[in-house]
Amino acid sequence: MTASKATAAAMDANEFLQAGGFVEGYDPFDDAKPMGSQGPGEEMDSIGLPPTYASLLQPTWEECLRWQSGDVQAIPTPWPSLNKRLPGGFVPGLHYLVGRPKDGKTGAAIQVAHHAASKGVPVLYVALELTHREVATRLVTVLSPREWWSRLCYGKAPKDAIDAAFRHAQENPLAAPVYLGGRIGDYDSVSLMAEAQRVRQGHPDGPLLVVLDYLQRMRGDDRDLRISMRNASSAARNLAAKHDAAVLVVSATARDKYQMLTGKAGGKLGEGEADRLMGTGKESGDLEYDAESVLALCRESRRSDRVYLAVAAARSQGESEEDWHELEVNGPTFVEPLRFQGEEV
Repeated sequence: MTASKATAAAMDANEFLQAGGFVEGYDPFDDAKPMGSQGPGEEMDSIGLPPTYASLLQPTWEECLRWQSGDVQAIPTPWPSLNKRLPGGFVPGLHYLVGRPKDGKTGAAIQVAHHAASKGVPVLYVALELTHREVATRLVTVLSPREWWSRLCYGKAPKDAIDAAFRHAQENPLAAPVYLGGRIGDYDSVSLMAEAQRVRQGHPDGPLLVVLDYLQRMRGDDRDLRISMRNASSAARNLAAKHDAAVLVVSATARDKYQMLTGKAGGKLGEGEADRLMGTGKESGDLEYDAESVLALCRESRRSDRVYLAVAAARSQGESEEDWHELEVNGPTFVEPLRFQGEEV
């Protein structure tokens, strides 16, 4: 895996290696001191020793109390029922969104990003399949769901419709920025770490959302996709820990698991245990077990106007235990069905 010297130099050696980085002619340990060169009175960790149990007791205690007191700020999703299942939304850590091609993974991720920014949470949206113009247009259509983003983006919609959608977006600015990162075909774990670090430096306090869309497009070891996915997932988890961020990783589904997400195998959608959908990601199934939550986007067919967002796993429990969250297709967005006294309207 390669990266620019400037990108590598912006990271410390440990982060650089955890991201799986390599730059020809660049040695992250150039400035390291020999082990015997530390002066009297220097702390032991100055020679590179890992932290001790004793040194971690106090900060770990404080972090446990922060979670117990509800001080950890969750980033709300656009869907209230899902927020009740999760502890208010996405807590800091790694989260997966798994789904079949064309079923709406990116659309859901775009909605999550837009909603977070509307609530004042800065977002880094790492687009590895779409251009920045395409992502920006999709963000516009969250507020104007009558028009499909592709019709706006490629001039197929009438001029009046294009003007109306973009004018509406300008008149309703988001409360926090959505930074568009990534690039098609040439983006690796080192780049991800560096971009996230710059965004966090611009917003040092409060929650931060990073969306990686999508995992299988990360550049890595061309000889083994599984190793590439593991390196990318490790980098995402590392940046979540370092920057106290929620990282939503969009992942494709393994082809042999398609029928599980349509209800044709494993059980009917909306019924039974949703944890049967764990491990359905393409080359990321094993990695999902390290995540704070795993969501599976389920749809009987691409023409179906109903989808389920299933909570296959969640380490943190909200006030609800419901794992199946039914959503309706509303143009390019997903919305919860209107209900009155438990009955759908």
